[in-house]
Amino acid sequence: MTDFGVRSTPARASAANQETQITAEEAIQAAVEALSATTVVTAVNNQVFNNVQTTYTSAEIACGGYRKVLLRIILGVANAPGTIKINLQFSEGGATFENYARGPFSSLMYEDTAGAKSECIEAPILGSRLKINVVATGTDATNTFTLTCKLNGIR
Repeated sequence: MTDFGVRSTPARASAANQETQITAEEAIQAAVEALSATTVVTAVNNQVFNNVQTTYTSAEIACGGYRKVLLRIILGVANAPGTIKINLQFSEGGATFENYARGPFSSLMYEDTAGAKSECIEAPILGSRLKINVVATGTDATNTFTLTCKLNGIR
């Protein structure tokens, strides 16, 4: 009688063969995880925009080997500071950086009336390096924005 759905171990299978198969499966799993791994970089870290600082540009971030980036925005608002614009900038050689201006990145701007935000926006990688450039308006000593931007590179 046949047991459907039950697979028997072939007579020639040995513990060594099974161990080799398990090792190979583990190596495949490790390779898949490495290929799909993400890297997290904090480009803007708890930066306060007020009467002293109204603009900020992050350091260059190497992004070769990645296909996409997930921009994670954590924005705090105190009182009524006006607007804050976040520009994702790419460069091929590092000499000049251009603003990415497609979809939400055409005008990634928040105003004080929208309140605090915690959002993620995906974009393709369009150069070997990128920066985050931020411009705030209407800020002063009490009307402030506090911004953190993290980037997840997706292979």
